[in-house]
Amino acid sequence: MIVQSILIRWTKETRGEPYASLRSRHPTCFPLSTNIIPIPPRENSVINEPGKPFLWHQLSFEQTKQGIEWLQEQYKWLPVSGNHIEMKGELPGMRWRRIENKLLVHARYDRSFGKPVRTNGQSELLDEQAFELLPLQYGQIIINGRHTMEDGSVYEQRIMNIWNVTDDSADYSGMNRNTLKQIPDFQYKQLAALW
Repeated sequence: MIVQSILIRWTKETRGEPYASLRSRHPTCFPLSTNIIPIPPRENSVINEPGKPFLWHQLSFEQTKQGIEWLQEQYKWLPVSGNHIEMKGELPGMRWRRIENKLLVHARYDRSFGKPVRTNGQSELLDEQAFELLPLQYGQIIINGRHTMEDGSVYEQRIMNIWNVTDDSADYSGMNRNTLKQIPDFQYKQLAALW
């Protein structure tokens, strides 16, 4: 499995037009580098579980009056837990469970996302199935939020791209920009009006 997290932040001075249009045209998916660090050997892995660890690709951007500026990019290999039939894990904004080669992905609200708080319509934080992915399918979760600071508000949009790449379907370290789909098979949105 590959997860790509994209964070875009902006402030009140770039909230409206023409800045909103620029944000709407910003890519929601980025190709992986051809120089991804290889999967750590199992004996050096952070956890000795069946299956490969999954790749987490994190990108962050900030929008100013000059445009959208790249801030940071990093790759991490994260462990999985479970057995040969079922494996599971979670990251802020999502949790997942793999049953054989099917990936069941849940969208989750994380308090770090800011306001408004997303719930299930009652008193529990949002945690609902967003989609099921078969091998080589790609799903996307998009959620936004607002943080109130002393000197004003900071707005965020988070995009989580999830590719169901199984041990049998690809070698993570050999991925290039032509290997993965660029248009999601499934999309889940939790977009609120941010005042």
